[in-house]
Amino acid sequence: MAKEKKKKIHVKILLEIEVPKDLLENMDEDDRHWLNDLSRLGWLNWETSKGRVYLFKLEVINRLRGLFRKYGYVLAFPSRKEIRQYGLSYSGDSLEIEKVGDAFKIIQYFPDGEEKTFVIPQNVVFRVYYTIKRWFENHPDTAEVETPILWEEICKEFQLKRYFRNDGKFEKSKFFGDRKQYFYFAYYPMKILDHIGKISYYGKYVELLE
Repeated sequence: MAKEKKKKIHVKILLEIEVPKDLLENMDEDDRHWLNDLSRLGWLNWETSKGRVYLFKLEVINRLRGLFRKYGYVLAFPSRKEIRQYGLSYSGDSLEIEKVGDAFKIIQYFPDGEEKTFVIPQNVVFRVYYTIKRWFENHPDTAEVETPILWEEICKEFQLKRYFRNDGKFEKSKFFGDRKQYFYFAYYPMKILDHIGKISYYGKYVELLE
């Protein structure tokens, strides 16, 4: 039975970030002004014993990362334990995506400030897109699909035969457990497609947008 398409209520998130005193003191005047402009309410910030607290919209996080990185700082997000007290959870990292030539560069940020860079060729991303698009064309009454179903289609598209048993059954746990292949062929391409507006990729589900 096809799932009914859900209506969305969008949540806007403000980030409270304490900028250390030494960073503010070493920052160029233009950068200090820009920091204030990026703040959600430029006039609403307050001094602490360690620095100054600002409120920022989530959407400017990548610009903040670039600014802080310029001075040798990285942003560390709250740990899973810290946010669980609010009944929330997240995957524990976030992505910055940039088109570079015939590929997409992904910088993955972890809560402790660590960052890793990955490059996914454009042709891989769009083969994944057309695989997803074909699935929805074959299921016109379905608004969204669980990602493991798409993993199977992606593995067929790229002839990743090691994740299928002799009887043809797809072993989703085996594919998910092979992190290098899973991220290269499924997770990162779908995150990129979400980023460029081809699909909506949220939690365990994917929705085709174009």
